[in-house]
Amino acid sequence: MDTPAADPTRRPVELGDVRLAAESMQSLLHRVADLAVATVPGVAEASVTVMERTRAHTVAGSGLLAYELDEAQYGLNYGPCLFAATSGQPVLIRDLATETRWPEFCRLASRQGAVSTCSVPILIVHELQAGLNVYSTDQPLDEESRAAALDLAGVVAVTISNMHALERANRTVGELQEAIASRAVIEQAKGVLMVQLGLSADEAFTQLSRRSQNTNRKLRDIAVEVVDGVLRGS
Repeated sequence: MDTPAADPTRRPVELGDVRLAAESMQSLLHRVADLAVATVPGVAEASVTVMERTRAHTVAGSGLLAYELDEAQYGLNYGPCLFAATSGQPVLIRDLATETRWPEFCRLASRQGAVSTCSVPILIVHELQAGLNVYSTDQPLDEESRAAALDLAGVVAVTISNMHALERANRTVGELQEAIASRAVIEQAKGVLMVQLGLSADEAFTQLSRRSQNTNRKLRDIAVEVVDGVLRGS
């Protein structure tokens, strides 16, 4: 199926209409991933990577392929999404089948059905490294796609910075850090369950919630257990 035509005029309009007081950081980033698919030319799926110390997390994604390809890069400890988030430099790979950088990831991505990818940094004026990743499954991404992704990332950076300011006014620093860490690990655990069990995002969250209720443990602790199990190879 061909990727629907992008509508770049939606980028500033939709994020400009966001009422920060009514949004969580998680819901905002999910909106960003969906908006990237709708507005960046040639994109089939998108995700947002956040670096927490030396660990990367996909905190929002539009589909399973984006989660899988992000997780592949985290497992390899290299790839365009990690490079963009940590270096602050955009990466455009027009053809994954012939790209010579990050060869192992490119081979895996091609086998998964991806044709092209672009990762751009989200430059936030805080001690946070993040990136927007877009993937194509039916056509090469080009400079227009790269420019559109950078444009969206710039709007996102301003929106996130404004949200940070609002949250700092309403929470202590410790509460904010704990909330961000919890959301990140829960989303990563959801991504793991989505890949392993073929679940939707909602189904994965429901399964985590049930485990939490059945064991009378915090949802974040269940999520950490799921993620650590993958890291140990169990």
